[in-house]
Amino acid sequence: LAPRKAWTIHLNMNVNRRRRPKTHHRDQQGSTRGGAGTEDVSQNSREKIPCEREACDLIEADWRGLRNALAVAVVLAIVIITTYVVVIPGSSYTGPKHSTDDSEGLAPKAGESKGGGPSGSMGRSCKELMDEAKRVLDQEPHDSWEDALDLLATCALQEPDNAASHWNLAVALVQMGRVEEAIDFIDQAISLDRENLEYLKTGGALLSKNGYHQAAIKCLELYLELALHVPSWERLLARISIQREDEWMFLEDTVENIVQLLEVLLMSYLQDQSLIKAGYLYKVVIGLRGFENSHELVFSFSQFSIGLSDLSTGIKYLRRHTEHLYVLQGYGDDYQAFEVVTAHSLRLFTAGFDAAIVSIAKNLLLSGQVVWDELAYNCNLDTNDSFSFLQSVSQSSLRRVFTKCLIQQDVINHLVQEGAVVYAENIFGWTPLLHLVALGSHTLMHQLLRHNADPQTRTVLGHTSLHVIAMRGSHDVTLPLLQAGLRKGDRDYRNRTALDVACLHRWSAEALASALNTQLPHGCLFSPLQYSPPVKPIIQGGWLGSGVVLPSELTAERCDFDVVASLDANQFLSQYLSLQRPVLVRDAAAGSPDIKALFHAWQRNRFEQMYGELQFKEVTIPYAESFGGGSNLTTVRAFMAGMRSTHQQHKELDTAYRVAFPTYIFEPTNSELLLKHFSLPSVLNPNVTHISSSKFQFYLGPALSGAPVHFHRSAWNLLVYGEKRWFLFPPNTAFYSKQHVWDWWQNEYIKASSAIHSRALECVQHPGDLVFVPEMWGHGVINLRESVGLASEFVYGSSEFSI
Repeated sequence: LAPRKAWTIHLNMNVNRRRRPKTHHRDQQGSTRGGAGTEDVSQNSREKIPCEREACDLIEADWRGLRNALAVAVVLAIVIITTYVVVIPGSSYTGPKHSTDDSEGLAPKAGESKGGGPSGSMGRSCKELMDEAKRVLDQEPHDSWEDALDLLATCALQEPDNAASHWNLAVALVQMGRVEEAIDFIDQAISLDRENLEYLKTGGALLSKNGYHQAAIKCLELYLELALHVPSWERLLARISIQREDEWMFLEDTVENIVQLLEVLLMSYLQDQSLIKAGYLYKVVIGLRGFENSHELVFSFSQFSIGLSDLSTGIKYLRRHTEHLYVLQGYGDDYQAFEVVTAHSLRLFTAGFDAAIVSIAKNLLLSGQVVWDELAYNCNLDTNDSFSFLQSVSQSSLRRVFTKCLIQQDVINHLVQEGAVVYAENIFGWTPLLHLVALGSHTLMHQLLRHNADPQTRTVLGHTSLHVIAMRGSHDVTLPLLQAGLRKGDRDYRNRTALDVACLHRWSAEALASALNTQLPHGCLFSPLQYSPPVKPIIQGGWLGSGVVLPSELTAERCDFDVVASLDANQFLSQYLSLQRPVLVRDAAAGSPDIKALFHAWQRNRFEQMYGELQFKEVTIPYAESFGGGSNLTTVRAFMAGMRSTHQQHKELDTAYRVAFPTYIFEPTNSELLLKHFSLPSVLNPNVTHISSSKFQFYLGPALSGAPVHFHRSAWNLLVYGEKRWFLFPPNTAFYSKQHVWDWWQNEYIKASSAIHSRALECVQHPGDLVFVPEMWGHGVINLRESVGLASEFVYGSSEFSI
C-alpha cells in the first residue's frame, strides 16, 4: 500500500466496521431482532440457530478482512520501528509508543519530521492538527497540501467518531479538486452528526453536483426539515404547492438562499426520477423566483408536465412562457400578449404534439413503470393498455396513449371554450387541424371539425390535409375529412396530388389509395430511385477503418432512398424538405470553400493536434445519461488514443460478433475552435429553406459505434470522414430505443423477418455526404469505420418552435 493511500483505506475500513449492523437472530416467533435491542444469547443457543448463508459469508469475510488488516498493521509497525531505530539513529523516536491510536500503523514519508508525521503530528491533539492543516492549506504555493491531508487524516484516525474531523478532510479534498474521494468523508461526517445544518446543506449540494442524487435528496430534505422545524418536507411541499404564490414567502424569511437550494434539490429530483416531488417543487421555485425571472424554468416545467400527460398544467405554463416571449420580442404589452396567446393556444399546443411524444418515449425508457403509472393516473388508462418499454417503444403506441390522454382530459373543448381560435396559423400556414392530422386520431378530428375547423385549410406551399396524411401515414383521419368536404384531387403549388406525394414516399401509397377508395397511378411503386455513386477516390484523411472484417450485410453498398449528386436549396425545399422525404446529397460541401478548409483541418493527425485538449463525454449511446446510463469525461486526444488501441485489438478477433459495444462522442458543441471552418452547406441555405439550426452536434467514434434507433424533429448529418450505415423507419413503423445499435443489429434486426427488413430504408454514407432525416422518422446509425462529423436538428414548418 502506498503511504498516502493507507489512511484512506484504513479510515474507510474503520467507518464501515462501525456502521455494519450487528448479527441478527430470530426469536421463537420468527421475528428478526438486532442492533441495540438484541438480547444476549448463550453460545449453545447460537449454535442451534444457524444464520442465513449470506450473513454467515459476510461475518466470515469480515473476520478474514479484520485478521488480514491486523497482520498488515503488525508488519507495517515492525517496519516503521526498525526504520526509526536502525535507519535513522538520530531520531527522537526511540521505540514503539504504548498507544492504541490507529495512526500508529501509518508509514512515514520522505520529508516528514521525525515525530511520526508532518510537523510532528504524533501526540498532538486533533484540534492542533486541524489548525495546522488549515494553516498549510492557506499557504501559497500549494506544495504542502498533501501534508495537510495527512494531518487531517491523523486527526480522523485519532477521533473516528468526531464528525468535524471527517468533514474537514472532505473540505480539503474538495479544495484540492479530489471530489470523488471527498464524497465518502462527507457521508461519514453527516452520519456522525445528522443535525449539523452546514454538513447537510453544503454536503447535499456537493453530492448533487457530482451525481449522487439519492444521497443529495436525503441530505437536503433533512436540512429543510430541521431549518423549517417541520416533521416532513415532502408533506409540506405537497401542501404549499397548491397554495397561492404569496403564501410561499415564509420560506425566504426562514432559510437563507432558499431558491438556490431548492433549484439544486429540483435537479436531483429530476435526475432521480422523483417525478411527483419534482412537479410540486417546479411550482414553488417558479413562484419564489417570479415568472419574469424564470423564463427557461417555466418552459422546462411545461414540457415536463406535458411529457407526463398532465396537460392542463403543461398548457398553462406554455402559455405563460409564450406571453413572456411576445412581450420580450416587443410585439406588444402584457394585455396584448394574453389576448394573442389565448387565441393561438390550441395551435401552440397541437404544434407540440411530436415533442410531447418524444418526451414520453424518453421518460418511459428512463423510468419505466414509474412514468407509466403517472400516465395511467393522468389519463385514466386501463391497465390492459400497458405495452413494453424495457428497451424500446413504438411511435404508434405512444400516439395511441397520447390520444387517450387528450380525449380523457377534453383538452380541445376546454381550449376552445377559453378563447382559442381553431383557424389560427403560423407563418408556414400550419393550423391546429393540420397538426392534428399528423396525430391520426379520428375522434379528435371529429371534435375539431365540430368547432368549425376548415377541412380545406392549406399550408403556404399548398399542402392539404391529405398531403400531410401521405407524408405521415396517418390514414385513419381520411374518412372524417372527406365527409367534412375535403376534395380528393386537390393539388399543391407544385401540381402534386396527395397520391402523387404518397407515390414519391412509396411506403404510404397503398394505404392512402385504400383510404381514398381509388387506384394507384400507373407505375407508382416502380419508378426508379435516384442514385449517384460515391465520389471517387474516397479520401479518409488518415482515419482508421475497422480492425475486424465486418459482416457483408453491413458493408454492402446500398441506398433505399434518393441519392443525388447535386442539389440546390430550392430543389431541396420543394422535392424533399417540404414533402418530408429523406435524401442523401453526395459531396454536399463541394460548393463551400469554408467547409473545404474544414476537411483539411479535420484530417486525423491535424485533428488530434488542433483539438486534442477539447473535452467531451464518452458514452455508449448518445445522451446516455437521459436513459440512466453513465458517461466519462475525456479529451479528444485520449479518446483517439483509445480508438487506435481498440483498432489494434480488433485485428486479433476472428469475427466482428465478438466486438464489445464501442463508446462514442456525440454531444452539442459551441466550440469556436472546432467550428472555425464550418458553415452550412449551400443546399441548406436558410434564406431559401427557412430552416433554423439551434445547435450543432459533434460526433466521433470507432467502427461499430453509433446511435440507437430514435426519432425527433427534422435533422441533417454531415459526415466529414468515415463511413456510416443508416437505418430509416417511416413514422408509422418508427420506434425509440436505448439499445446499443450494434447489439440491436446483430441480435434483433439481422435475425428479424423479411417484413421487418422491408420497413427499414438502408443507406451508406461516405465522406462529404449529407443525409436529411425527416421529422419523426426513426433512424439509427452504425459507423463502419472511424467517423467524425457534425449534425443538427432544425426547425421547419410544423415544428412546435415555429411560432
